Amino acid sequence: MRQTFSCAVFLLAAVATSVAAEVTGVVTALDEMRLPGRSFAVRVNIAAEVRLGKAAEAWAFDLFARRTAESAGATFDVVLHSLEPAADRGKRILFTRQGCWLHDPKAKRPVKVPAQQLWSQGSVTDMLTWSLARDFVATDGGLETLTLEGGTTPVTCHRYDFIPRPGAAFASGPMRYWLDAKGAPLQAVHLTAIGKPWRTVRFVEFQEVLGTRRPVTFGTWSRSQVCRITLSAHRAVKLPPAATDPETFGTATLP
Repeated sequence: MRQTFSCAVFLLAAVATSVAAEVTGVVTALDEMRLPGRSFAVRVNIAAEVRLGKAAEAWAFDLFARRTAESAGATFDVVLHSLEPAADRGKRILFTRQGCWLHDPKAKRPVKVPAQQLWSQGSVTDMLTWSLARDFVATDGGLETLTLEGGTTPVTCHRYDFIPRPGAAFASGPMRYWLDAKGAPLQAVHLTAIGKPWRTVRFVEFQEVLGTRRPVTFGTWSRSQVCRITLSAHRAVKLPPAATDPETFGTATLP
């Protein structure tokens, strides 16, 4: 009896190890798809159909991401340079793991602000630069069916659940990702601390950019806003330290 029990424990441990290794491989592949292996820049266009009686909005900005670490997933410091709307042209936003700063060309110096005040810009930054391997604990949620926007035939997907690690330096809570048979993301849902969905992201289009196939068009849905986010003009860049320093990013030369 004791030998049988020991064998059962061994088999369960082996299965758990195998599942954990598979999940780790999936998370690593997702990060490689989302996070270039170098500093990069990309043009971001956001078209928002605002609900609750508000007018539609649109933003355009250049995103510059400076890769700063390799341990347990890349870290990026990010500068956004606003292009549209005209009232915001020339403004810059800096996101680092230490905080968020806003630079207005009319002001004397940058101001540190809560990232939640810059929801639209911050959500794009998070999608493009946070590391799932470093910032989350992932578990296998099993197979599910998903009907994509505009489609009629359910697609069989693999769901993975992500819980933020203690001390992770960003505003998002738990997430769920649905991947197709090839491991490409189809949908992500962001959850509140009590597990209620507050934003859904659909991955609409993929292209070969910066050495691999990456998502370039997203649709996002929340209670107050529906957005279409388009990425273009991807390129590798070299960013000087001054470009991501809170004291100097507002006037630093960007490539």
